Parts: sequence; C-alpha cells; structure tokens
Amino acid sequence: MLPGKIYQQAREAPEKTALFVDGQAISYRAFAVFIDRTRRYLAEQGVAGDGVAILPTGANATVWILALALRSLGLTTLAIPTGGSLGRLGLAEARCVVAVSGEHPPGLDRLSAAAGLPFIDVPTAMYAGAAAAPVPEPPAPGIPFGGHILLTSGTTGAYKKVLRDPAHQTEDWVYRWQVFGITERSVINVLNLGCWTGAGHNYPIATWAAGGTVAIYQQPKIWRGLRVPGVALCFVFPQLLSEILQAPADEIERNDTMQLIVTGGPLSASMAEAAKTRLTARLYTSIGATEAATYSLTPIESTEDLRWHRAIPSRKVEVVDEEGRALPTDQTGVLRLDPGKGITGYLDDAATTRQFFRDGFFYPGDLGVFRSDGRFALQGRVTDVINLLGRKIASRPIEEALERELGVTAVCVFSAQNQRAEEEIGVAIETDRPIEEARLAPLLRRQLPGAPGYRVRFFPALPRNEMGKIRRLELRSLLH
Repeated sequence: MLPGKIYQQAREAPEKTALFVDGQAISYRAFAVFIDRTRRYLAEQGVAGDGVAILPTGANATVWILALALRSLGLTTLAIPTGGSLGRLGLAEARCVVAVSGEHPPGLDRLSAAAGLPFIDVPTAMYAGAAAAPVPEPPAPGIPFGGHILLTSGTTGAYKKVLRDPAHQTEDWVYRWQVFGITERSVINVLNLGCWTGAGHNYPIATWAAGGTVAIYQQPKIWRGLRVPGVALCFVFPQLLSEILQAPADEIERNDTMQLIVTGGPLSASMAEAAKTRLTARLYTSIGATEAATYSLTPIESTEDLRWHRAIPSRKVEVVDEEGRALPTDQTGVLRLDPGKGITGYLDDAATTRQFFRDGFFYPGDLGVFRSDGRFALQGRVTDVINLLGRKIASRPIEEALERELGVTAVCVFSAQNQRAEEEIGVAIETDRPIEEARLAPLLRRQLPGAPGYRVRFFPALPRNEMGKIRRLELRSLLH
C-alpha cells in the first residue's frame, strides 16, 4: 500500500524531497513522520475501520497527509472543495469530518454538526521536529488500505462520486508511469489542483508510488509555482494556464525541459502560442475522465494538434451511433471508451450509472469524429447541439472556428427560441473588448449559414467551475 512505499523510501533515502509545498522542500523522512503521527492520533480518536472520512479542502499538502493516514487505518477518504458541500454528499457511509487546526474554513464544526457528523480537529503541535525525527516503522500489514472518492461533474454538470478502489491502484500507477514516463527521478508539478479532482489525486499518488517528487503551490501569483527545480511534468487546467500567462515578463523563466500538459478542457490557439513562446516548447493536451483516466495525449506542434487528438494506443476509443454501432471515419457520432480499472459506475447513483456506463464502455457525453489516420476530434457535448432550422449541428467545431478567427480565448454557441417563438442563435464571446459588427457579422454568417438571427454578448470572463470548465447552463441563462 502507498504509505508503506513512502515509509520504505524514507528509510532508503530519508533526505530525498517528497514534496515541494509553496516552494518549501519536505523530505520523505518528514512526510513519513507527518503521516505516522497523524495516523496514531486518529487511531486514538477511534476512527479506524470501515466508513468514509470527509476532508474539506484547505492546504492540499495537509489534505494528503490526512488522507494517507486515514486510508492506512482502513477508511475511505473524500476531499471536498468547500465545507458547504457537506450537506449535499448523500453518503450513508460517512463517519466523520477531519481537518488540521488553523487550515480549515471557519465554522466547519457547525457545518459538520448540521450534517450529523463528528468533527475531528487535528492539532498541529504534534508535527514539531518531524524533519529530524527517526523514520517510523510502516503500518501493520493486516489493515487493508482504504480507497478514495473523487468528485466529477463532467457528464451531467452536477457532482457525482467515483471510488478509486485500492485493489486496482497498482494497475493505475503502472498505466500512468507508462503514459507519462514517471519514475523515481521525476518531479511532477500539480500546482493548486485539489485532491477531489482526478488530476489532483491520481498524478501525485502515482508519483509517490514510484518514489518521485510532487510539487504543490497554492499561493497568489500562481506562476511562481513553476520555479520548482527539475520539474519533468506540470499539469494545468486551461483556466489555470490563463492565470499563469498573465504573469509579468520578468516573473517567468522559460523551461524547455518541462512538459506542460493541459487537461480538463480545450486549449485555444492563442493560449497555446503564448505557452510555447513563454513557458516551454514541450506543450501537450491530455483528454481523460475521472471515470476512465487519460485516454489521449497529444504533443502540440501545430494548430491542427489542438483539434485532432491522438488516442493512447492501449485504450479503446470509438465513435458510435445511437445503437452502439461503430461509425466510419469522417462521420460524427457518440464517443465511448473502455473505463478505468475497477470503475464500474457512480456511488449511490444507479440511474446515472446506467446512463453513462453501458455494454462495458463509459460514455463521457461527447460527440466525436475519427479521420483516416486514426486521430479524433471532439465535436461538442451530446447536449450541446445547435438546432438550426431543423438541422442538428455540433457546436464545438463552430466555436473553435470563431475562437481561431476572432483571436479570443472562448466562444459558446447556443440555439433557442426568442420571446416571439422565433429560432435564433446565441453567441457568448470571452473578450476584454467588444468586436465590431462589421467584422463579426460576416464570420457568423459563414459559420452558421441560414441562421435566422443572432444574439451576441461579450463577457470579460465566461462563468466557469473550479476546474475551469464553462458553466454552459448558467451562460445560456445569461444570454436570454
């Protein structure tokens, strides 16, 4: 189990860096001591055994220490974005809420009580002297290592729970080692990605399992988190990359030894060009799902690579019709892929599981198309289809074309009836300055021929969730 690997690394190379936390190095010795002291304290509180311990997100490094200590006691853990999420989890197995003093949101004790859960406030004083303490003995092997529940909103827009089963964790580690080349020498930077996300959980845990180093950064001026020495891989969401690219010129040093991997949403041409100019030539996009892991990794060498993705050879990715029959190249259909090891559905949500896990495949809710060389493009969400005078048209290719031609970071296109029951197209454009009608109107007519009317609005920033994905339902309401 993972804590045992961390303890082993602490014995073999105690001063090797396990984490960089906001620029400060923490050795494997100190990491193992933090986990062990937390584990012993929580055992004294009587929390060992079955059930789910909930960890409201504060400092990500602290959440990791709590999670690994609790999982070594046999519990399953669940990190949540805010304390206000407690009342909406619907987890009958929940046993307690755990946080470290001074690092949790105010009023968490009251929120826990309102949810009917005991609150354990771990004191920080017990961590004193960890850097010089003896390496602890590993946990007793008789206690099964607990799982971890991830949250995802990718298929329906509402949070659902996905269990990472410890029985399949080794297979998942090996897969990520092979895809991303993670070894004991790797330094992997996840910046401020939370443990409740797939990327914020899966890449750190695979890195520690290999004996590597994880960098976490949660301070203002997020671009300063790129200063960690020796970074091999850095994972960012598009919104996070946008923040990094706002850095002054003298605040960022180009690093062509770093692979910058953009995941969680589409990468615009303007951001890709800026990232390759200012950050690194080794830019990639990665497509995956919390329910099915990464299934595409594409080096960005031209603008074509932003649209046409490369499936990872070991993964089965298909485009099918409504009856599940594979479609020929150049024909748009529903994307489906083999799910991740051990993942068969959502916790406590049988109806949604039946909708998205069918016939041995996971359906992420995307439209897609393959071309003859085996590369595929996403054509928007199954629900993001424009109804143009009775014709169903995928919205994403139109949005990509408008983003490219207008040089903006994001465009969303919707179809709806206006108050006179007339069909019109809504266009939301993310830009800090309006675009002249003389320039915009010809582009809309070319991309949406035959549309009876347009409703265009400019936004300095489109509404997004914590992962940087556009909240399309909220945006649609803003357009009307």
